[in-house]
Amino acid sequence: MIKVEILAMKYTKQKVVPENDFEEVYLQILRFCCPNNFAREQLISESIEAINKLTTFKGLHSRLLPIVLQNILKMNIAEFIYPEAIEYLKAETRKGVVEQLGKKKQLEELILLFESNDIPIILLKASAFNGIYYSEEYPRISNDIDILVKENDWGKAKKILLKKMDCLMPIQQKVFSDLYETSFIPKDSIGANVDLHKSLLHPFLFDINEKELWENSIVHPLYNSDKVRILSPEDTLNHLAVHAFKDMNFSAYNLVDTDRMFTSKLNLDKVINLTKKSGTQRPLFILLKNYSDVLNGRLLPKYLNLLAPNFLTEFTLLFLQKLSFKQRGLINKSYLYRIYQVASQFAFTDNVLKPLKLQYLFLNSFFSRKLFGAK
Repeated sequence: MIKVEILAMKYTKQKVVPENDFEEVYLQILRFCCPNNFAREQLISESIEAINKLTTFKGLHSRLLPIVLQNILKMNIAEFIYPEAIEYLKAETRKGVVEQLGKKKQLEELILLFESNDIPIILLKASAFNGIYYSEEYPRISNDIDILVKENDWGKAKKILLKKMDCLMPIQQKVFSDLYETSFIPKDSIGANVDLHKSLLHPFLFDINEKELWENSIVHPLYNSDKVRILSPEDTLNHLAVHAFKDMNFSAYNLVDTDRMFTSKLNLDKVINLTKKSGTQRPLFILLKNYSDVLNGRLLPKYLNLLAPNFLTEFTLLFLQKLSFKQRGLINKSYLYRIYQVASQFAFTDNVLKPLKLQYLFLNSFFSRKLFGAK
């Protein structure tokens, strides 16, 4: 099994936690959230100890804790879980439900604004998943609201959001600003941040056919509007892979999201063709390899073989995805991190010119700021 990178904390306030113990709990909770992939008796016996340790690792898998509680109740194993662990899961679930209801109310207000201006939207990630792939009683927790609009509607959509929110500008504007997403924060600090996307994937690293993406999108059943949509399962899986590449973390809650795609009407042949068009074969290969290795994912070997790069490239991809660096403001990132970031961009894309263009823009912006104080 691949030794996955662990991005959560490895220490409690009381003591240093053995890393191998932490990692086993980390992995086992992911497995417990995908019970259909494992034999029931073995999954239960291996998961009980991990669940009982969640109070030691508070903050671990915070986005998945409602699903953990849901599966405990479904499997009728609450009597084997420590009372303090059950209470912790119930408290986190209640908090998550309240937060997601608040986000839903905020989103409904934004939808009215977009609809009144004839702007269709596609909800992304947890904003799209809850109510479809996850229940609203046991939601998949998220921090932000992610919305995709058509490129032609981008300017108008930003103006709408600026009436209620402030724009959170990136540090390196010439490299990142308006390329494919912009973040907004509430003016009164009440509510969630909104990430407004005009492209599903980074345009300098990957390609996307906007027309096909919108044609394949599906009406979201919770909002009673054909202007509020979600991605097809195939586009969703592709987006999960690219987002995992962006965070360089292919073994987190995204594996559980991936599993939910396999429980929907997912056509893997379409996914393979889609990745060839968008240039995302390598991110998807690593995501699905981790899904298969960590979660015993239901994959036919032929699909991994179709995505697999040559041996040297695969070795490089696996090596890079094991390295983890704390993500801080871009100015504060070390030169070692920059080398790692650049290497990842070249390794995970199959087009040398695209990462070169992105690095040119970064260096141009960096030296402009250093020499002339340009922003």
